[in-house]
Amino acid sequence: MAEALQEKPCNRQDSWGQVSKAIPRGTPETSAEYQREGRTIHTHNESVRLSMGSRANLIEQIRAQAPLVHHITNWVTIYACAAVTRAFGALPVMAHAEDEVGEMASHAQSLVLNIGTLTPELVESMIAAGRKANSLGIPIVLDVVGAGATRLRTDACRRILDSAHVDIIKGNAGEIGTLAGVAAEVRGVESISLAGDPAEAATRLALDTASVAVITGRDDIITDGRKQPTTRSLQTVGSSSSSIEM
Repeated sequence: MAEALQEKPCNRQDSWGQVSKAIPRGTPETSAEYQREGRTIHTHNESVRLSMGSRANLIEQIRAQAPLVHHITNWVTIYACAAVTRAFGALPVMAHAEDEVGEMASHAQSLVLNIGTLTPELVESMIAAGRKANSLGIPIVLDVVGAGATRLRTDACRRILDSAHVDIIKGNAGEIGTLAGVAAEVRGVESISLAGDPAEAATRLALDTASVAVITGRDDIITDGRKQPTTRSLQTVGSSSSSIEM
C-alpha cells in the first residue's frame, strides 16, 4: 500500500475546505434501518471483502472523488490525521466549534470523532456533529481513546453512542471491553487487562450498538457482531494474501 501511495502521489490543491464530488451516501436500498430515540438511522451492512487489488481500486476511487473528511479529533495527532487523510487523496478539515460542526458535517462525506484530548465542550460538538451526520446518512467513526481510564471519557463515549449512531467504534481491548460492559483496566490510554475474550467483547459491543467494532493491538479484531470476528496479526500485515472480511 505504501508503494502505491509513492507511485501515484496526491496532487490535490492545498485548500482543506474544498469540497469535491461526493461519495454516494447510504440509502434504504443499500442500508439497514433501525430506530434510535425516534429517529430512523441508515447503517451500511453489506458484506465486504478487501483483497490487495480491491484496496488499490478503493484508493483510486478516493483520489478521484476527493471526499471531505470532517475530524473532531485530539490535539496530539491532529497533524498526522490531516497528513494521512491527504495521503489517501481525501480532504481533511478540522472543525471543533459547536457553532459550526453541524454545518461542516453537512458538507462532509464522513465524520471522524476522537476523544483523545477530551473536554466537555468537545463532547457537545461531537454529539451535534453526529446527529447532523446521521440525518444525512454520513458514516461516523469513533475512536474511544482512554475509555475506562476516567469517568469523563467513559461517560462521554456512552453519551455519544446514545445520541448518534456510529458506524465504526475503534479502540484497544480495554477500551472496547469497558464500553461492552466487560471488566477491564485502562491506564491512561493503554489497555492493561480485560476479563475474557477480546473477540467476545467486540462482538457484544457491535451487537449492542449496531456498529462495526474494531480492536487494535498486536492482533486486530474486526466484527459487526453477526459474523465470526476477523483477526489479523501484525505478521500478516502487508502480505499479498491478507484480506479483511466482514
